[in-house]
Amino acid sequence: MQELESWVDPAYLKTVQDAFYLYLKEKTDYYHVEGKFIMGDGTSRWFLFSGKAVFDNQGNPTRAVGSIIDINDRKVAEEQLIAHEAMLRAVINNGLMHSILVDKDGNIVMYDEPINKIAEEFYESTMRPGMHLSKFVKQGDYPLFQSKIEEALANGPHKMEYCFTVDGEQYWYLLNFAPVGKTETTPADKVLVNTLEITQNKKAEQEVIKAKQLAEEVSRLKSNFLANMSHEIRTPLNGMIGLSNLLEKETELTKIRELVALQKQSNNRLLETLTSILNFARLESEFEGMPLNRVNVAEIVKRAYSSLKESAEVKHLTISLEVKEDVYCF
Repeated sequence: MQELESWVDPAYLKTVQDAFYLYLKEKTDYYHVEGKFIMGDGTSRWFLFSGKAVFDNQGNPTRAVGSIIDINDRKVAEEQLIAHEAMLRAVINNGLMHSILVDKDGNIVMYDEPINKIAEEFYESTMRPGMHLSKFVKQGDYPLFQSKIEEALANGPHKMEYCFTVDGEQYWYLLNFAPVGKTETTPADKVLVNTLEITQNKKAEQEVIKAKQLAEEVSRLKSNFLANMSHEIRTPLNGMIGLSNLLEKETELTKIRELVALQKQSNNRLLETLTSILNFARLESEFEGMPLNRVNVAEIVKRAYSSLKESAEVKHLTISLEVKEDVYCF
């Protein structure tokens, strides 16, 4: 035993000794323990120590037989697998994005705790390895997820946005599908799905779109308003100019008074137009609402006719008006 112990790597000597002496004490059917041997070149390799002791009538061991099997390749592969799994868990639990690891068929292999809490909150179900991903997506949407899993395995990482509604509230997530498990000899057989909530980003985008649409609508209304105001200002102004020209030539007092009355109507109309412009400016600045007044449309048409009649006559044009009844609107 002393010679055997001299071959064992000191880091594993106590483990080998404890296993052997425990076997002798409890007299089980056989003993076996894993440890490392020091090789001739100074390196160490994994071996499996196993065997059986022969006891005398007093229960004392007289000899032992056993075998030493080289298991170094298996243990190195196991250690690499454990290291890879630890690294994968570190990636999944990075805290920045929530993650689920699924196989090519959509079965859950691994997940982090935050995304499990999301599943409990929205789907009232706790995740477990082996459960299918379709249990945690909106009904009818899983074929899209399966296609993304297959695309990741075939072509590499890619992203998509996903939205679902709970109690009338929309929740948006950015999903990244990345293949996992690829080696030099085997293709990837799992997909890591990272999820990042972007609900607030989407709401901000929607607000920007609404603001843009509102600005475009205001700009359109302003252009229409200015075009209408140009017409509204020119109409009474032309009437005033035309009436002024007629007043210069007129000598009959009655006719002068009629022309002055018409000119006064044009003056009032121009004043109303300017008042409307000021009211619009106040409305745009959010100082006050645009006042709404009940107006007689027929009366407005009559006044417009009166202001244009004299100008038309000067130009030798015929203009007529027929209004059957008063019409009011706001």
